Amino acid sequence: VYFTWVIRDFGTAEWFHSLLHAIEEQDTQNRIEISIYLTAKIKEDDMNNILVQDVGAERDAITSLRAPTHFGRPNWDRVFSSIGQKHPETDVGVFFCGPAVLSKTLKQMSNKYTQPKGTRFFFGKENF
Repeated sequence: VYFTWVIRDFGTAEWFHSLLHAIEEQDTQNRIEISIYLTAKIKEDDMNNILVQDVGAERDAITSLRAPTHFGRPNWDRVFSSIGQKHPETDVGVFFCGPAVLSKTLKQMSNKYTQPKGTRFFFGKENF
């Protein structure tokens, strides 16, 4: 399972933080890969502090998860390509909940990276 979460800043979604920790704790076979992307600009001093705390740490300095926090938006071409390479000739469900503009992008990526005799991406959405 690949779980990609794109948020403006982590403070706006603290309600989800404990659930992500619980998921990591129960994932003893490392079957879930969590990727968090923060899209808001971060002050240079804050970024430097984060980088210093992150060096060699087993847990992310921002989330305390094993999964690292990425800054900026995901490179969807890279994400879909990587999943396609890791899971050839597999059906992959892409489940999305969020804004319509991102829904459109993910549907396009699902279609772009679907190979009739290879990996097939199936897109499903729920918009808010």
